[in-house]
Amino acid sequence: LLLFFIAFLFTSRFIIRKNYSNKLEKVIEDLRNANKQIEEKNKVRDKLFSVISHDLRSPFSGIVGLADIIQSELDTLSKEELMEYVTLIQKTSKQSLEVFENLLHWGRIQSGKINPVFTSVNLHDVTDRISVFFSNNMKLKNLSLENNIDLNCIVKGDADLIEIVIRNIISNAIKFSFSGGKIILKSQKNMTEIIICITNFGTPIPEENLDKLFSINRNISTRGTFNEKGTGLGLFLCKEMMELNEGKIWIQSSNSQSTTFCLLFPIKSDTES
Repeated sequence: LLLFFIAFLFTSRFIIRKNYSNKLEKVIEDLRNANKQIEEKNKVRDKLFSVISHDLRSPFSGIVGLADIIQSELDTLSKEELMEYVTLIQKTSKQSLEVFENLLHWGRIQSGKINPVFTSVNLHDVTDRISVFFSNNMKLKNLSLENNIDLNCIVKGDADLIEIVIRNIISNAIKFSFSGGKIILKSQKNMTEIIICITNFGTPIPEENLDKLFSINRNISTRGTFNEKGTGLGLFLCKEMMELNEGKIWIQSSNSQSTTFCLLFPIKSDTES
């Protein structure tokens, strides 16, 4: 009986210690995960401050500088010189506005204030609107946009988020296209999903950068074919917004001739939307 009691006592202590050890390991693992999340949030915050301090401040400084030149030399500037300065101000202002809008969308995502509203979205109509929006940008590079997306290409998703995603991808395509080229949009559909692909012909993406393009922590700065500068925030936003739409985004190919971005939308029934 004594041996049984001693064995019971040791077994009980072993079980208690094991349970305590398991709970301690769980607490340690939770702390590690919490610390990792804090580190990620700090990286995101640092990226935000970097964009605000450099990518927004620099263009506005340029705009102020150009405006000062026009103001001080207005009487001596020729019409051609004046138009050149105005064009630069317009171009820089548009780029700054794009950065600012992306920052606002990014802030809403981080604060959890975006709740997708799923409706029927015609992707051909969306891309047509975006092509009109970018008509002046394409004219500056003598680019054409070929919209081969099916007229009845309809997906279930948040219309505003989808438009922001496609606008960012087409803006990126314009940025890296050679003058006189074209941007091609096409769609494909099967029983479970719809995929649209956006292809441009111009500066290729280095293979070593492909996996980093959609990360907020990437430190890649590539200028466009007309020396356009971006923040790297747009593609990260696209990934976040496609996930909110239960979709995916990836690069299908990037070689010496073309780069293709693909967007996948799952086909939903009316009962799922």
